[in-house]
Amino acid sequence: MMELKSNLPELPQGWIWTTIGEVAETTSGGTPSRKKPDYYTGTIPWVKSGELNDGFITSVEECITQEAVEHSNAKVFPRNTTLVALYGATVWKTAILGINAATNQAICAIFPQANAFAPKFIAYWLRFKRQSLIELSIGGAQPNISQGIIRSFLFPLAPLPEQDRIVAKIEELFSYLDAGVEGLHKVKAQLKRYRQAVLKAAVDGRLTEEWRKAHPEVEPAEKLLERINQKLQRYARRRSKETILPDFSSLPELPSNWIWATVDQLGPPDRTCAYGVLQPGPDVEDGIPLIRVGDIESGKIRIDYLKKIDPRIAGKYERTKLKGGEVLITLVFSFQNNIAIFNR
Repeated sequence: MMELKSNLPELPQGWIWTTIGEVAETTSGGTPSRKKPDYYTGTIPWVKSGELNDGFITSVEECITQEAVEHSNAKVFPRNTTLVALYGATVWKTAILGINAATNQAICAIFPQANAFAPKFIAYWLRFKRQSLIELSIGGAQPNISQGIIRSFLFPLAPLPEQDRIVAKIEELFSYLDAGVEGLHKVKAQLKRYRQAVLKAAVDGRLTEEWRKAHPEVEPAEKLLERINQKLQRYARRRSKETILPDFSSLPELPSNWIWATVDQLGPPDRTCAYGVLQPGPDVEDGIPLIRVGDIESGKIRIDYLKKIDPRIAGKYERTKLKGGEVLITLVFSFQNNIAIFNR
């Protein structure tokens, strides 16, 4: 043990490296038989590993009876006991009991000897070292640890008064961070509303009102649409029927020189609006980049992790090949109505 400690970072004066097992005792709980439903009708809080929250536990999903405790490995632990999850998705998750409670067998309870450390002090240390601790876990989909691993794990033991000061400082700084996160969430919500307001002002003409006054000679949109229609005449034979325009009379009034139009009026009928690749197949190292719904976020296309597909598959969708300037709109699930413009 001394050889291992000699390789550790130097600690402040008055601190020492030790193991949890040298200054604490550990134990685990148990699960009363589910075949006895009456065991789960009591008043003793019973904590499951999934309820460990890296904070204080003051309420639980289930309570058990005293009889359930007596007929199982469950034990009632006192308030302020430090808990650590031993296996499963929450392995190495911690909590401190804010109430007297029992636990299941997937939880290890840590009890300091001679008040060697404050519960919060060791809990913060375990949270800090969680990734290192996870690497010590064994198992695949369900990693697990043992009380032996916990007892042999090294941690820096500070004098008790200094532990209290460290915990107080951590919580002070964490409160600032929490306030900052809350502020960011509020700002993010405000930015979303501001973006919507900017877009609304753009499409109803308010955003360019002063510009229009300074440029009265600009070509009216009606003339622009006429020129587009003239260029599209060569596609007339491809149209199965004449485009039926919607009733624009109920729409808001537009600024001078603006007109309402449909997307179908603005481009070739075979490319105005089209779906992309439906069955992309597997990734191909030297394939054609494919933009999927998850690649579009906040009006931008993330190109770092684009899927690449077989050129033969891409060739079947030549009409949806992006050349630059296309507007992409997502249509499905939580990505619905995300919009981006492809710039080559």
